[in-house]
Amino acid sequence: MYRPLVVGKKGFTLIELLVVIAIIAILAAILFPVFVNAREKSRQAKCLNNMKQIGTGVQMYVEDWDGTFPPNRFTKGQPAKRIWKHAVRPYVRTVNVYVCPSNEGYHKPVAGRGPMDETGDFPISYAYNGCVFHAATMDESKGRKQSEITEPTRTIYILESRGRWPDVGPWWLLYSEGTATGDIGAYPVAGKGQFQVHIGRQMNWLFCDLHVAAMTVQRTCSPRNMWGTYMLPAGSNQQWSRQEYYDAVVNEKRLAPEYQ
Repeated sequence: MYRPLVVGKKGFTLIELLVVIAIIAILAAILFPVFVNAREKSRQAKCLNNMKQIGTGVQMYVEDWDGTFPPNRFTKGQPAKRIWKHAVRPYVRTVNVYVCPSNEGYHKPVAGRGPMDETGDFPISYAYNGCVFHAATMDESKGRKQSEITEPTRTIYILESRGRWPDVGPWWLLYSEGTATGDIGAYPVAGKGQFQVHIGRQMNWLFCDLHVAAMTVQRTCSPRNMWGTYMLPAGSNQQWSRQEYYDAVVNEKRLAPEYQ
């Protein structure tokens, strides 16, 4: 009697399965960093676009206020806790432009701090350069005129910050784990600094001519600092006015480890 030939199905052996799993694991290890980097690049681009929108809003404010930038804080004849973000808010489409999608101060607030700035009205992500726009550096009733800034293309205006203050400055460049707690000293996370960085240790910076550029923290310090130290008033801590301070920050590796 004729019987048809039946070919049985053969499954994977244990060795074959292990080989397949190993190949998948290797591919995942190779591709995962690529996906992570691509996502972070997208976030950095979104952050840069936010700063461009803020810069556009500032330009409209300046045009409406006779060539004057808004100060970091409004304290004379103004409601309490009113800052530059309040002044620029009517000129931007949404409060979301104040959120950097990578900012750890907002997305990963540390113990004792929330994701909002000192006013409670805006998310942590961006801050003024205190060397130029802190109320103590100018007559706040008049504000800072555009014409006062003699090097607008290379003077930092707004930067990425993990802090809740409306302004930060070069005094935050120094890193010390011994002071990395509370509201003084470095950002209170080991190895981290006050400034938010992206891939390749790049930060987005908005300059006083309102162009935006990505560069490392080191690049803003040396060979010639971009912190507008020529705007510091007499009597301020003069080390922040000296190029030697910024050169030492870089050459002596006094920045937070994540910036090195």
